[in-house]
Amino acid sequence: FWDPRRDGVVGAMSVLDNAVGDDSARDIIYAKGGWVAMMLRRKLGDAVFFPAMRAFIDAHRYQAATAFDLETALNEST
Repeated sequence: FWDPRRDGVVGAMSVLDNAVGDDSARDIIYAKGGWVAMMLRRKLGDAVFFPAMRAFIDAHRYQAATAFDLETALNEST
């Protein structure tokens, strides 16, 4: 479970934190992402969230995407 008071921020991490870091790095990377997605879905509603996520996936299929890319896709859909 990701706890924002205990765990760090994803923006301060690199891909190396996931590859060679300790287990807490994986918690931040994976659990926080799911938690944020859940909050966005609740805030935006299913009718907006799912088409926005589909557009994001379609636009970045087989590519590395950044948090800014996701933010841009959500902004364009909302």
